[in-house]
Amino acid sequence: MTEQYESPQERADRLHVNVETILRQIRSGELKAIKVGKMYRIPVETKALSVAITEQQQALNDYELKTLQMKQEIERIEVESKLKQVKGEFIKLSEVEAKKLELDTREKAIAEKETTMQNLMKVEDLEKWQAKLEHREKQMHNFKARKIKYAKAGQALKELKEKLANDKERLIADKAQFVADQELEAKKLAVLQGNFEEKRQSLVNIVCQFFTCKNDRERANILAGLHVMYGISTESITDKRLQKTVEDIIKANTN
Repeated sequence: MTEQYESPQERADRLHVNVETILRQIRSGELKAIKVGKMYRIPVETKALSVAITEQQQALNDYELKTLQMKQEIERIEVESKLKQVKGEFIKLSEVEAKKLELDTREKAIAEKETTMQNLMKVEDLEKWQAKLEHREKQMHNFKARKIKYAKAGQALKELKEKLANDKERLIADKAQFVADQELEAKKLAVLQGNFEEKRQSLVNIVCQFFTCKNDRERANILAGLHVMYGISTESITDKRLQKTVEDIIKANTN
């Protein structure tokens, strides 16, 4: 009788398993197969071998079923643990809510007591409280007034500092201008003194020339020049009044 062969896919279809399971059994040696090129050919089993394979497959299916049951049990345990945790948190939240409700109740009771006490207060107490409030308002008003006063004083002080700074700058500028003016006046005075010395020397030379000259005509010309240049009359040119006339001329030219 000729031996028959089948492919891994045919074996997997016949046994209702994945083809990778058949290929894994072939590679591990659990299942005999002949390699033809790149493909495997599996001998068709006898009835006993088929029964063994079926039992093995049943055992594998049982194992997978147990594994699935274990996973489901683990998931159930995890769910129960999460439920317990959520329940504990819910209980804690309930306790917190209960405490909060208790606190709210106490606050309401305290508020009601305070309202009752306020209603039972006498008119005199109310007047005392009113007087205290008025006194406090006066203090606050005085405080605000002092605050405004200090603010104005601070602003005035700031303006005064700015004014002083400006005055200081102006004084420095005025001082520099004054020094410059003094230097300019000193230069002018030096020029005037030089001119005065030149005029004085010229006058002295002319007067000396007048007194040393013997020609009446030249003396008359000198007198006319003195009269035009310095305003000296003929009568003022004498030996006795010469020094006084020269001094008067010097003073007149100085002024």
